[in-house]
Amino acid sequence: MRRLSVALVVALACLAAAHAQSPAPAMKTLPPFDFARWARFIVREFFAVQPHETIVLMADPSYYPELLDAIRAELLEAKAIELGTMLFDGRDVMARRAAVQPRTKDPEYKRLATAAQRRLYEQADVFMWLPYRYDVGQERSDWRPLEHLVEGTAIRGLHFHWVQGLDQVSQEQVDQLSRLYAGALDIDYAALSSHQDRLIAQLRGRRLRITTPLGTDLQLRVADDSWFHKNDGRMDRARAAQAKSVRDREMELPAGALRFVPDVTSPEGRLVVPRWSGGEEVGFEFRQGRVTSVSAKTGQDRVQAAWARETGDKDRIAEMVIGTNPKLPASGPGGVLPYYGYGAGVLRIALGDNWESGGANRSSLEAWFYLTDATIASAGTTVVKDGRLVLP
Repeated sequence: MRRLSVALVVALACLAAAHAQSPAPAMKTLPPFDFARWARFIVREFFAVQPHETIVLMADPSYYPELLDAIRAELLEAKAIELGTMLFDGRDVMARRAAVQPRTKDPEYKRLATAAQRRLYEQADVFMWLPYRYDVGQERSDWRPLEHLVEGTAIRGLHFHWVQGLDQVSQEQVDQLSRLYAGALDIDYAALSSHQDRLIAQLRGRRLRITTPLGTDLQLRVADDSWFHKNDGRMDRARAAQAKSVRDREMELPAGALRFVPDVTSPEGRLVVPRWSGGEEVGFEFRQGRVTSVSAKTGQDRVQAAWARETGDKDRIAEMVIGTNPKLPASGPGGVLPYYGYGAGVLRIALGDNWESGGANRSSLEAWFYLTDATIASAGTTVVKDGRLVLP
């Protein structure tokens, strides 16, 4: 027994020495911003929370806990009722994920957990999805079940993701992006909303032509009754009451994404994207609204295999997003695209499923492609020129 204990001590010492020689990467730190100011904005202006409204929070205890505390203080001031806070996994839980994975993948466990969360959402007026740490290969939880919780309820919500993929950016980039996002919160929201209204008027019922230096030349039609979603920094009761889709019950900060679903039967031409599925300059040919061929400058076999794995309406455009935030550029520090392309003039085209936006496409594919240098002409009028929003 004594010999076993000595061996165990030696083994533990060896493990400790190995750990000391290969330290874990330092955790990125997040620079502060004015938490009290923006918590007040979120509660009083963004949501216009009313006394006795019920609130569900989703938060990461390691990612801006000061913002969570400030929001909870504002909710108390507003006499709102906090139903509960769901926590994203902390780093220690992530380290144990392999041990608990069989339990979390059990169908009955997932069914009961989802049912319990849905009951919480059905009781709530507001949910807030606050920033959380995301490292590639270590995602804390799949976001789709969280989105599906909104479906069939009257809840209204906030997404506030901030800097993600922290393992892929330097500390300097984290600092620069955080300052950039804080600045992008500080905009004239009434002017943003009016600008989006003018853009909608120019797009609705028109035929669009999209071109890029890389080779995109795509035409499509926006129907008279096409769905639009204005991400303009307001999600009060009146806005939620007008919801036509799950997406209409959610808003993001920083704001600026003008989303719409074009006539998915109308696209004709070629869409060329900088990169998809490990390929370089992947091109999609459209005929009568569907992708008829996929070609890659390099890695054609890999791209073709990835395309073949997808099912359903993978060959249809799902949604388009034109960025309108005047303080978000098309390119950030180190070439990082700031906040999902919500900067003024950035175009995001999605292929595949569009259930969240109220569309009829159903597919295993949900692919987002960012065009930062596109020109968009609407019935002959240029609204975006070389990645710059030019509509007055």
